[in-house]
Order: sequence, then structure tokens, then C-alpha cells
Amino acid sequence: MPNTLMEIWPLAVIFVLGYLFHRFGLVKDRHSSLIFKTVFYVGLPFVVFLAINKIHFDQNFVYLALFPPIIILSTVGVALLLRNYLLGKVRAKTFAAMLAGAAIMNQSFLVPFVATSYGPDGLAQLMVIDCFSLVTIFSLLYSIIAVIGRNKPRPSAIAIRVATAPTMWAMLAGIVFKLCGGSIPTSLMNIFSPMTLLVSLSLLFAIGTKFKARLPHPLLFLIQISLRFVLGVAIGICFVKLLGLHGLDAQIIILASAAPIGLNSITLSEVEKLDENYAVSAVIAALLIGLVATPFMVHFVSDTTW
Repeated sequence: MPNTLMEIWPLAVIFVLGYLFHRFGLVKDRHSSLIFKTVFYVGLPFVVFLAINKIHFDQNFVYLALFPPIIILSTVGVALLLRNYLLGKVRAKTFAAMLAGAAIMNQSFLVPFVATSYGPDGLAQLMVIDCFSLVTIFSLLYSIIAVIGRNKPRPSAIAIRVATAPTMWAMLAGIVFKLCGGSIPTSLMNIFSPMTLLVSLSLLFAIGTKFKARLPHPLLFLIQISLRFVLGVAIGICFVKLLGLHGLDAQIIILASAAPIGLNSITLSEVEKLDENYAVSAVIAALLIGLVATPFMVHFVSDTTW
């Protein structure tokens, strides 16, 4: 636990620096918007391409790759049902931001916990889940969010936005390159981890610049964290039981299902002009909950026979 906190506290410092820079006028709203868009159009595609070429195709890979689309689409389905029966009066852009946060898992947040408890093997499995989470987020989920966030969406316009998303092209390029037997120089692959960290730190800094000490729509947030944490863990356990997974495979999948709201929910909100204030507040609140809950979740998952 102390080691985990030592690895997490620098992330908190980056967030606080973002808040202070904005508070004292050193960073304007347009600057933080530029950071989000740079991450979306430059940083994330680079990370996705390298991630695709870093993973290994084996039996476990199939299960780990299937998990992100299943949990994301299951969460979307439940959220849309709630939209019909309970959340019909919620503004479309706010609901879309809530949906993005409920569906997106923050695997980067789990890295120090997994590194401490499971070592390189656990991190490798988490990387596969993270990679295919990105693929699902910026393809299927991006399409759904784009439709919901627009009052009168045109299918052609949505299709163009998804088809031109740089992460989609990075994913396709990475898969084709790997299947064709391409090899990335070791010197380039060695910057994968620093690049992933740089993207995460940039997002944390930008989130800090947008932080406001007020949580809008608290009841909606309660529903959102119930979808992200409670429903997420339930789906993870069902996935493990149905496929008969055991040991490290099961533990990493269940732990991943309990991750806080992902930072990319803010990226989607920024790109699609959703309710950005709500998205930022929800991510920060969920991260605080995750800091308290995740160590207990690691203990529970590690001590349970799956």
C-alpha cells in the first residue's frame, strides 16, 4: 500500500499544478482544449499503434481482447434503458458525457496497483485490455456518443467522423503491420511506456485546469458510478465465470472491471462538445473514490479463488 501511494502521488501533483496554473491565469481554457485535441489527434494514435505491436497473440489474448467491447457495450445498453425510463429529462449532451464516463475504464490508474501486486505478467495482461478498450472507445462507443450528443445527427456526418478518427487508422495500421510480420525497432518500442505516461500526464494537467470544486448533477453521478463500479464488477465476474477463467487471467479482468471513470471520457466530451464540466467533475470524483476503493478491491480479488 505505501509503495502504491508513492507511485500515485506524482499524478496528484500534476493535477494540482494544472488547477493552480489555471487559477492564476497562466493557462487559459483554449490552452487546455488544445491539449485535449493534441492528445486525441497525435498522442493516442501513436500509443494505439505501438500497443497493437507490443501485445502477443495467444489463447489468453482472445479473452482479454473480448472483454473491453463486452463490458463497454453492456454498460451502454443498461444506460440507454435507464435513459428511456429514468433519465429522459436529462439534457442529451450531459447524458452522453455520463454514458462515456460510465463505459470507459481507467486502466492507466490501475498500473501502479497491478505492478505492485502482480508484476510484469499482470501488467502485460492489463495492457491488452487497455489496448482493446481504446479500440472500442474510439470506434463503437465514439459512434454512439456522437449520435446521442447531437440533436439531429446525420448518419453520413457521424460515419465520416468515426472513419476519420485518427485512433481508428492507427489501430488498422498497427494490425496490418503486425500481421504482415513488420518489426518496430527496439529504440522506438522503448518509448511506448514514456509516451503512454506523457499522454496520461497531459490529460491530468488539462483536467486540473478545468477543475471546479462542485459536482453538477449529483444524482446522475450516483447512477454513473453505480454503472462504472457496481455493474462493471458484476459484468467482470460473469465474464470470468462463463468462460471458466482462473488465476491471474480472472484477477486482472475483474480488477480492470472495477477501474474508475476513464480520462478519455473527457477527451470525447471535448471533441464532441458535450457537457465538459460534468465530465471533468465526474472523473475527478471517481478517481478519489478509486484511490480509496482500489486497494481493497486488489485485496478481495487476490484472496478469492476464481
